[in-house]
Amino acid sequence: MTAVKLAPESEAVLGLAIFYKLQGANDQAKLLYEKSLLVHPDKAWAEIEFAKFLKGVGEIDSAKQHLKEALRIDPDYTAEAENLLRSME
Repeated sequence: MTAVKLAPESEAVLGLAIFYKLQGANDQAKLLYEKSLLVHPDKAWAEIEFAKFLKGVGEIDSAKQHLKEALRIDPDYTAEAENLLRSME
């Protein structure tokens, strides 16, 4: 986790979360997704990426909440968020 310690304000946090997700290390991935939301609280894309992860691990209610937050932050993500929401029903 050197990248996170060196540059927590960068997109490295989210990139590392995605890396861990792809490796199947879901606990580490979830911690880093959560950290990315602290680092980027005003970034809808961070909310959407976390929602995708949550959907993948079966945390549907939490995923829906993060998609709603993404839409609150930036309505331009409506199509992507709505498609994800539909896939969860």
